[in-house]
Amino acid sequence: MENSPAIFPGGTHVDERGSLKFNNGLSQLGFDVKRFFLIEPKGFRGWNGHREEEKLFTVVNGCVTICVVKPDSWENPSTMLPISEYVLVNNGDTLYVPGGYATAFLGPEGTNTVLVHSNKSLEESIEDSYKFPPTYWYGEPTLSGNMAT
Repeated sequence: MENSPAIFPGGTHVDERGSLKFNNGLSQLGFDVKRFFLIEPKGFRGWNGHREEEKLFTVVNGCVTICVVKPDSWENPSTMLPISEYVLVNNGDTLYVPGGYATAFLGPEGTNTVLVHSNKSLEESIEDSYKFPPTYWYGEPTLSGNMAT
C-alpha cells in the first residue's frame, strides 16, 4: 500500500465498436471499495481531508487539477504547507490519495467529472471529515495559473 499520493496510469483501447478506458494496475493497492460518487467541480472546490479514509480519483470527463496537501495538524494546520497538483484528463489515469491528506479540485469551465472510490462507508467518512475554506492554502485560486505550489 502506498503511503503518499501516486498516479496509476490507465489506458485506452479503440476499435470499430468504440473506445474503452481502463486501469488494470489498481489491484496492487489492495483497496477495498465501499462506495463511489461523482464530483463535477465548477471552478475551485475544496478543501476536504481525512485522517484514515483513502480515495481513488479518476477523471471520466474533461480535465481536472486535483490539489493535495498533508496537514501538519487537523485542528489548526499551517497555511504554508507544500501542495501537490495532479492534472488528470479522461484517459483512465487514477490518482490514489491515502489517509492523512486534504484535497481540492480545480475544474475549468465546461463539464468536468471525477469518479471517486472510497474505502470507507459514508458514516465512517463523515466521522473522519475535516473541511477547510477554499482560500486556506491558496489564497484566491484561479484557473489563470497563479496558484502557489
